[in-house]
Amino acid sequence: MARVTDEQIAEARKISLLDYFQSHAPGVLRHKGGGRYVHKDHDSFVIDNGKGQFFWNSKGVGGHSAIDYLMRIEGMGFIDAVKSLTEGSMPVLREVQKLPASAKPQEPHKPFSLLLSSFRQCQQRYRCHFIK
Repeated sequence: MARVTDEQIAEARKISLLDYFQSHAPGVLRHKGGGRYVHKDHDSFVIDNGKGQFFWNSKGVGGHSAIDYLMRIEGMGFIDAVKSLTEGSMPVLREVQKLPASAKPQEPHKPFSLLLSSFRQCQQRYRCHFIK
């Protein structure tokens, strides 16, 4: 079984998620102000570098380090995450498949309109009378 030393764990914990993204997926994050960054393809994925945490709101997943990200989002085990951060064999972030805008073409929305003739037909058919 592969093992990691306490020194490797300490070294891996020093690597912030922002540093990880900047070195392995430059251009993926947009700066939103202060220490906040948002993933350009997933605006619910937020990194707050000031607080040292990230959260992917739409998935309900968060954490505090690059180790947490690799384990919770990329699906790595703890030992593999630590080794990938400390041995320089960090994986390239997997491509997230974008779904097409919609599976079926959308018709343009029609504005709401109530025609007087339709209103009159309704009155005649259902013998509706409204107070004037």
